[in-house]
Amino acid sequence: ALEPGFWTVTVNGEEAFDLPVQFDSGLVPPTTTCVSYAEGDACGEDPSIASATDFDRLCIESQPDPSDPPMLRLDYLCARCGDLDGTCSVMLEPRLTDDLLPGGELRVTGTSFATRCDIDCPSICIERSRRCAIPELTAGDFYRVWLGGHEVYSFIAGERPTACVDLVRDLSLPAP
Repeated sequence: ALEPGFWTVTVNGEEAFDLPVQFDSGLVPPTTTCVSYAEGDACGEDPSIASATDFDRLCIESQPDPSDPPMLRLDYLCARCGDLDGTCSVMLEPRLTDDLLPGGELRVTGTSFATRCDIDCPSICIERSRRCAIPELTAGDFYRVWLGGHEVYSFIAGERPTACVDLVRDLSLPAP
């Protein structure tokens, strides 16, 4: 067992992501987290210095094979040239109250970092997307998606819709 805190996971000699470890009281089911790896930088920038990123749109995408879990897509409508994707983590917290349907809370954190490469960046907006894995969900259960402390979307697992929410326009969240 690991002590509570954040542990750095190394894959093939490279830091891949930080793994949150919580105290297990035995009373509350542990959270499940999926982490999508950081993009590599050919010029040697360390992805562990990535910072949280504000996204413009969040989408839940169903997969062609109904037995595959949906994916989360985070869109940047005006990404900065030279930014690379850091890790993306989706933590599933089981819901223990009965004020809502059974299910859980999906807490999403996406990061990015600037490349060290000397590149000539145009002064135009570049639309960019990244996909993040979602922990296994229970069909028929109700899930809420949280991004940066805000509830941004809710859905029932297994209905398989592809749906998007514009985080600035639809939810009046501050523009990045």
